[in-house]
Amino acid sequence: MRLNDARYSEILRRFATQRGLWAAVILGGALGGFGFYLVLRPANATEVPIRIPESSLDFGTRWLQDSLEIELPVHNLVGQTLDIKNISTSCACTVVDRSSLTLPPNEVRNLKVKLDVGRKRLHSLSFGEADFEAFVTMSVLNWTPSAWRWRIHGKIASPFTISPPRLAIHAIAGADLQPLTWNLTAAREVRNLQLQSATGVGDVHLDPVDPPHVYRLSAKPLKRTEIGRFVAQLVLQATTNAASSLPPTSVQIEGQIDPPVRFEPPVASMGSIEVGRSTTKEMSLVSVSGTPFTLPQMRAEATAGASVEWDVHQEGPVHTIRVSQKSNSVGVHTTVLKATVRMAQADFAPFEIQLPIVYRGTQIASASKATGRSVP
Repeated sequence: MRLNDARYSEILRRFATQRGLWAAVILGGALGGFGFYLVLRPANATEVPIRIPESSLDFGTRWLQDSLEIELPVHNLVGQTLDIKNISTSCACTVVDRSSLTLPPNEVRNLKVKLDVGRKRLHSLSFGEADFEAFVTMSVLNWTPSAWRWRIHGKIASPFTISPPRLAIHAIAGADLQPLTWNLTAAREVRNLQLQSATGVGDVHLDPVDPPHVYRLSAKPLKRTEIGRFVAQLVLQATTNAASSLPPTSVQIEGQIDPPVRFEPPVASMGSIEVGRSTTKEMSLVSVSGTPFTLPQMRAEATAGASVEWDVHQEGPVHTIRVSQKSNSVGVHTTVLKATVRMAQADFAPFEIQLPIVYRGTQIASASKATGRSVP
């Protein structure tokens, strides 16, 4: 019978307990250098304490969905209880249900892992299938080595490919947005493709071009008056040839809505200002669409030395603003002027825009330089 390393080492250690360490060393030496090493090495120097089967780490090919949950069976391979700590993952796309685990000898505990495969959405919608990879790590206390890592992997398949894969809109608040169109090609396994829901868009159509695999999707983003970023989406439901429904798949539209008014020029460059002195410059605040507006409030950053004058009662598409900036110290400085805008259109809520004010503070010229004469 041939003994493995761990069993061989255990026999020598028991011999050392009964007859003494030197007796075990002599026996190990008699059995060869390898036996001598097994006596002196740490008890767990080469043993693998835990195992996760590769069949659990490879989840194969799954249809695109918001999240996917898998279970990883953690096997204790040694005859002692293991304290497992610092269970973590390599990215935010993977979350484990616990951070520690106590594993009795030769037993198995399941670790639940939630995979945010939806993060691969745009890539998989472009190419039909995308690789997914993440790592789970854990530490076994009082073991050498203590840190262990496994690779979770698989493929995320989309029920269709889409062109263009991603749409980004840049528009002015209150303006009509142009209709959008996509070409969709369904996977071979898909028998039917239907529109399930839509948010942030209207006039949606999903028309078969060459059924059941080629479709044209069109939608018109709704007019928006809110300033900033937005996301609209269309949710599609696919059915396979086996008549089973796949997880819903969303097509996202990302956009940036800019204010309907703008400063001209966009930055107030005040030039060089001697410390303690101020400079005034006229600016214009212009309605992009020509819609009249009022300015109920304007203010500059506190203690920045900036002040502003404007006609609070004026209503029109263009406002003239006088910006004054006082130099407080030497160097290049930027302050911010903030204006509250109220559009004449009833569907607009008041919003705020900002104007950067940039100047260079310089030293006050000496009397000798200012007069050209020496000072006694």
